[in-house]
Amino acid sequence: MTPRMRRVCSGPVPDAQAIKAARHVKPVREVIRAWDPVAQKVVWEHETSSGIRGYDGGVMSTAGNLVFQGRGSGELWVYAADTGKVLKVIKTGSHIMAAPMTYSVNGEQYVAVQVGYGGTAITVAPIPPSSAALKYQNTNRIIAFKLGGGPVPMPPLRTDDAFPKPPEQKATQAQIEAGEVTFIEQCTRCHQLGPSTTPDLRKLNDGLHVAFKDILLRGALAPAGMERFNDILSEKDADNVHAYLIEQGWIAYRAQQSAAAHK
Repeated sequence: MTPRMRRVCSGPVPDAQAIKAARHVKPVREVIRAWDPVAQKVVWEHETSSGIRGYDGGVMSTAGNLVFQGRGSGELWVYAADTGKVLKVIKTGSHIMAAPMTYSVNGEQYVAVQVGYGGTAITVAPIPPSSAALKYQNTNRIIAFKLGGGPVPMPPLRTDDAFPKPPEQKATQAQIEAGEVTFIEQCTRCHQLGPSTTPDLRKLNDGLHVAFKDILLRGALAPAGMERFNDILSEKDADNVHAYLIEQGWIAYRAQQSAAAHK
């Protein structure tokens, strides 16, 4: 089990506007950059994500003067290795994080890449707004390309389950606030309240609400990857976290009902 950890910060938090004013580029961005190690200079570069981390893919270069990179927005980009000129952009409908690879069969060359949002430590962040996984289902696939190949089959469009009506909230505001703290400390490394690779816990059904403490403290869903937390969380902690999730469920449910009423 992961030990309980507390993050300690000291000093004032820097002003966001001051940080932005001191930089000539956005504080968060991703680039693909060709570097000349002899001349010690950048030969060319392209910005691939701006303003937010998009978790773009790894890079492959070939002896045929080509560079391949996938982007989180769902395209495979092909560049000229010497100049950086964009030669081709292929839409896949899937978030590309892995680096492409290449092989040949009977003299015909292929480029293949595994696609889909996820992987080690990616559960610490929700799916970024630039990701294809917000528009299309996050289906893990391996896609192979060749010259003259047809268009890439797109995954089905993403459909999100509606927020079910949560159980009655019986906790106090203090318990809800305590549950929020515990949830942030112990749960958000895997669970986000929004689109992610793990379940949105605001959408628990009646059966999961009833079994909540058995799941959290006693490992009722351990075979599915949700281990027990009774070595670091108490019964009170579990009740507080559950109260916080019920509260967040009600907020989302009411917003959903209001939106439906105004259609």
